[in-house]
Amino acid sequence: GSGWCGAQLRGRRADACARGRGAGAARAMVMQDKKGGLFGGFPGLGGGGGDAEKKEGGGGGLFGGMGNVMEAMKKAKEFTDATKKLQDELKGREISVKSECGLVTVVVSGQQVPISVSISDDLVAKGADAISAAVTDAMKKAHDESLSRMREELAALSSQYGLPTGPPPQ
Repeated sequence: GSGWCGAQLRGRRADACARGRGAGAARAMVMQDKKGGLFGGFPGLGGGGGDAEKKEGGGGGLFGGMGNVMEAMKKAKEFTDATKKLQDELKGREISVKSECGLVTVVVSGQQVPISVSISDDLVAKGADAISAAVTDAMKKAHDESLSRMREELAALSSQYGLPTGPPPQ
């Protein structure tokens, strides 16, 4: 044959084209023949990842590595469920922070949502500029504290599932 079948295939794969199965069947055979699996050469998907992979359920056969894919999907679902649970917990958590002067208290949720602001009478007597500065200070601190705690808990959760815990490399 000509084209893809004739130029790229040899042996029994070329026979597939000659017998009228077409290039699609021949391509599937190429994929299957590479290192022994349907997804040849891709560890965990039935490819030739070596003896260690075969012991873990991968390698060989048309769908030999599907166990690894199913296990990964199961872990992904567990991680998603655990993340949703953590998000719900963070919504209900309250973090209280005082301003530098101690005259403003800001409460935010574990997801950085402001819940309340309390301003002492002593600060009110100092005027609008003092109030503005103290509220801004307390809001920033509360936001930073809440964000820091959320990141720590997400990193711990990611670590439990063997996922990267820091920012991606630049």
